[in-house]
Amino acid sequence: MNRATVTATFSRRMRVLLPDGTEADARIKGKRLKPVCGDLVTIKPLADEDEWLITGIEERRNELTRPNTSGRVEVLAANLDYLCVVAAAAPKPDWFIVDRYLCAAELMAIGAAVVFNKADLVGVAAVSELDVYRNIGYDVISCSAVTGAGIDDLAIQLQGHRSIIVGQSGVGKSTTATNLALALSAEGASVGVLDADIYGPSQPRMLGIHGKPESKDGNSLEPMTSYDIQAMSIGFLIDEETPMIWRGPMVTQALEQLLNDTNW
Repeated sequence: MNRATVTATFSRRMRVLLPDGTEADARIKGKRLKPVCGDLVTIKPLADEDEWLITGIEERRNELTRPNTSGRVEVLAANLDYLCVVAAAAPKPDWFIVDRYLCAAELMAIGAAVVFNKADLVGVAAVSELDVYRNIGYDVISCSAVTGAGIDDLAIQLQGHRSIIVGQSGVGKSTTATNLALALSAEGASVGVLDADIYGPSQPRMLGIHGKPESKDGNSLEPMTSYDIQAMSIGFLIDEETPMIWRGPMVTQALEQLLNDTNW
């Protein structure tokens, strides 16, 4: 029986990590199976195709969940062993959100850290709150995605973990992810960044990349490169000033194409 780990989900299509360390495309059949990132799944090859078929989901060690717009429980990720909650000096920290995520980590019986971004703007009140988390045993990392301070500490903290980074809007999760990519690249890792934010793509601006990706065969795209990091974003394909309306199936199709039609 073949097993794999789900690393990305796009509706009924998945990206999976195989035991030999390579990645492959996979899909599900029917509506019974609903894999999420982190799931260990059973797969079988499809005849005359490069894709695999996901046939089952193995029992999860834990789940990170939230209620969806219909009030039903939605699983965001599974089998995690570390959770990073990002807060920042601006917008004003919502410590209630931080506490809720830390409670989720406790329920999942995993480690957790409070990451305070934009530390160059920090005030006394925020320092006091961070001391509370530090004193009760949580990892606390202060960093600045602008200056780069503390980013190496965060990268070290995440090593060897299957982690998720969460937090309120505007705290700098995307900026922190970009800086982590830069830190990993500086250490010799081969890094690619897929900007999955369809509504407000930010990676082109953060990485200082302009222009549009090339297609050598008319079917696939060559990733844009900056600072030895490969990147792909919907921001490379549309005009930043052009208003667009995205509906559910369109979002899924766009993400599938960005992931699968790029020559990483």
